[in-house]
Formats: sequence, C-alpha cells, structure tokens
Amino acid sequence: MAGTRQLAAIVCSEIDGYATLIQKDEPRAAELKKRYREVLNRLAETYHGKIHQNSASDSLSLFSSAVEAVQCAIEMQRTFREDPGIPVKMGIHLGEIIFTEEEAVGDVVEIVRQIRSQALAGGILVSGKIYEEVRNQPGIEISYLKACDLKEQGARVEVYAITNEGLAVPELPTSADDSLAGETIKVSGLRFFWEEAKRRNVVRVIAVYAGAAFVIIDLINNISEPLNLPNWLPTIIILLIIVGFPVTAIFFWIFDITPEGLKKTKPASEVKFKPKAVQPAPDANWFARNKVFRRYLVPLLVVALLAAFYVYKDRLFGNLHRVSKVAREHTEVAILYYKNQADPAMIKQELDLALKADPDYAVALYYYALVHRLEMDTLDAKQKLHAAVDSDPGYSLAWDLLANFAFRQDSFELAMEYGIQAIETDPGNANAAYNLAIQCQDRGLNSQAIEFFRKAIQQDSTFVSAYSALGALYNSMGRPAEAILTLHKSLEVSPASVHNYRVYKNLAEAHYQLKEYDKAQENLEQSKALNGEYPETEKCFARNYEAKGDM
Repeated sequence: MAGTRQLAAIVCSEIDGYATLIQKDEPRAAELKKRYREVLNRLAETYHGKIHQNSASDSLSLFSSAVEAVQCAIEMQRTFREDPGIPVKMGIHLGEIIFTEEEAVGDVVEIVRQIRSQALAGGILVSGKIYEEVRNQPGIEISYLKACDLKEQGARVEVYAITNEGLAVPELPTSADDSLAGETIKVSGLRFFWEEAKRRNVVRVIAVYAGAAFVIIDLINNISEPLNLPNWLPTIIILLIIVGFPVTAIFFWIFDITPEGLKKTKPASEVKFKPKAVQPAPDANWFARNKVFRRYLVPLLVVALLAAFYVYKDRLFGNLHRVSKVAREHTEVAILYYKNQADPAMIKQELDLALKADPDYAVALYYYALVHRLEMDTLDAKQKLHAAVDSDPGYSLAWDLLANFAFRQDSFELAMEYGIQAIETDPGNANAAYNLAIQCQDRGLNSQAIEFFRKAIQQDSTFVSAYSALGALYNSMGRPAEAILTLHKSLEVSPASVHNYRVYKNLAEAHYQLKEYDKAQENLEQSKALNGEYPETEKCFARNYEAKGDM
C-alpha cells in the first residue's frame, strides 16, 4: 500500500523498564501492558487521536492538534499514576510523517523517539515546535529544558518539559554543557546567561528593584515640596537608585539568601544535573499545590499595585499642592487677619506676598476673592476664583463661592454647574449642598431643594441652618408635621446653637398651621428670648395673636 504524507502531532510513549520487568515478573508485566493499552486506546479516542503503533516498547499516537496531543499526554500520565501505577515516558513532536496502516516512517518519527528517550518515567518532553503551539494554552505549564543536535532541516531541536503538577520533570540546565544522546551540546551564550540569571534569582530581584524604584521616585516627586524637603534630596535619591541597580544585580549574582543565611551561589559548573519528580506533599495546602499561583501571583500583585498607584497617585497626592514655604506662611497670616476682621489692606498685603512667591497658590487666590467680596468688587473676586480652580480643579470652596456669584449675577444654570462641581470635588462640602438647596428653592424646584438640604445635613449632622431652612420649606409646602420632626431633630443635636431662634420660629409656624396656637406661642417666646430683634418672630407673634383672638 502506497504511503501518504500527513502533518501531525506525534505522541511517542513506552513503559519504562518493561524489558527488565518481563524477565523478572512476566504476569505483572502482562497486567501493566494490558492496562497501558486500555488507557492509551480510551484517551486517544477521547482527544481525537489515532493510535498508529501500539506495543509496550514503542507506541505512536497521531493527533491533528498539538494542544489535544499535549492534553491527552497529561491526562494519560495522570491516569498512569493511579494504582497500579505504570512508569511511562513520553515525547511529543510536530512534523510531516509518511505512514501506512502498518507503520509510520520519516525523520520526525526518529526525533520524537529520541525526545522520549530523554524523559523521566512519569514525565513528558516536547519539541520546540510543540512549544510554539501550546505555550499560551491554559492548563499547560511548560519550561525550556535543553537543545540537542538532532538536526531537522539543518536546525537544532530544542526540548521542553511539561511541568504540570504530578509530572516528573528534569531540572532546568544549570551549565553551558548539556548532555543529550551521548554528545556534548553547547547552550547559546545569551540563553545560558538568561537561564543562569533566573537560577540566581537576579531577574526576580531586578524586577522588584525596578518597581520599588518607580514608586520611590514618584513618591519623592509628590511629597518633596509639600513637606519642604531640600531641593537636592530627589536628585540624591535618584542617583542612589541608579548606582544601586548594578550593585544589587551583582550582589545577588554572587550571593543567595537562604533559610540558613547569606551564602555564596555556586557556579553553574559545580551544580550537578539531578532529575526530580515534581510531586506535591500529600497534606499540602491549596497554595502549595498550585504552581501557577506560586509562580505568578506575587509578580501579578506587584504589577497591579504599581498600576493602581500610577492611576490614583494624583488623587492620593492631589491635596499636597506644591507650595513654597513663603507662600504658605503669608497666606496663613492673611487667613488669621481675615477671621479677625482686620483691615482688608492688611489682608491683601499678605496675600500679595504669598502670590509673589507662588502665583498659582489656590488658597491665597480664594481668600483674595473673599476680600474682594467684602469690598463689593465682584469682578475681581470672580477672576481670582477662576484662577484658583484653574490652579487646583479640586478646590471645592472656590467652586462653591463661584456658584454663589453666578446665582446672584449670572444664571441659575451656571450656578448649578458650579455648585455640583463643588460637591463632586468634595462630597463632604455641606455648605455647597446647602447653597444648591437655596438656589433650587428660589426657582421653585422644591423636590431638588429638599434633596440638597438632606445631603447637607447628612454631611454635617449639626448644620442648624440646613435643618431650619428645610423646616421652613416644609412649612411653605403645607407639610408641618415633617417640619416639626426636622426642627426637633436640630434641637436634639444642637441644643445650644446661636441660630436656634430661627428653629423655634419655624417650629411656631408649623404648630400655627396645625392650629396648635399655644405650642406656637411657646416656641415664639423661645425664639424671642434668643434673639429679640428677629423681625420674622414678631410677624409670627402677630399672626398667632390674631388667630387666637378668632377662636
């Protein structure tokens, strides 16, 4: 029968030591061979493979998919480990073969047999061609092992080991000399250097060093000026990091940190090649049994932390505006003058000195706007506020004051825009929510006003003005019961507030609507006792007296 050509992934397997076993214990050998064939036939069919030759000494299975070939081999080895265990060696290669119903021939067949011969019992070795097909497949772990002189189209064949849990895996080469098929093979200089750097943990150390250096440099750049650190400090730290990079790499190339302490790392030529079977301890925990997580979890966490730091660093350090010490000191003096109602000229003198040191200092610009407002200079006040939010877009107080100016002079829509910006930049700005409520109430948007009053109270539970205004709004909407609940809550949280005269007056209004004139009278007397010159209280007294006279 004429031979045909086919590109296939070839799995070559054999029972290790079968010839010796059949001489020593023929019944045992026959039992293993029977089970070996059963597993081979069943799993090859499951993974869409075809067994072309099947004998204990040499079995070939053909697959149209390299991924399915490797998955099938992994599942076979897992099954062969079950009692009674069968010591099977496997090799996998990808290439064009010539086969008939009786036999398969070609260079690729000889190559896969020699790859198999290098495997440990219970292990799987594959060629570089198979590696290229499966390296990114989930559930398949693979590591470079060695290169061999089995020439295929003039090129050296590279050998990789499947390293899934439970498989027997030779140690990676630790020397430039790897032995394969009795010949001495030289690993390329670049590959040897890379593998040696990984063996000595230099690659891992350099990755951690680079990540830590990035965080340190960014941190220093963000906090140096707010903390008034010397100007030369960031430069010194960067130089130390640059100098420390090769020093760290050389140190960990020479030394290794072990549980016994610091030890000199052995050269590759002194490390013996020892095959090892990767078997998890019977009582190993989940983390110990999952090599993928052990190998990649920590680096992934480091990368995630670095990415999060980079994304949120502006938010983390947004409040640490880089202000010169001179600008901050003069601004603090100006704020003190402002709070003590000093002469505006004195306040402006300090703020001029602050802005001379830092023209973009948002706090100084904001207080300059407050001074302009005292002087009734609205135009200059608004200019200073716009400069403040341009310098620091997160300065909520400046947005709130801009909203007040816009409400009184420009437009309701612009005032709402500025007010919402104030709340978005600082959700805890209760005054901004209160001012938005007043603006909504002025336009008859009572539902929105109630929402903003409640938000202001949520941000500041002792905000008496917000409680009082909300109670007054409920009264105007004919909802006195809700007004009473709100105003009593204010008296509970702030019984000694200087603004309680308004709270009592609004309580009186609520009781008046409910025709509870005596309670209204009591609350009006409380309001008058706290502030005898509040005209709204007198108006309410008159209405209440008139109502009581009609009874």
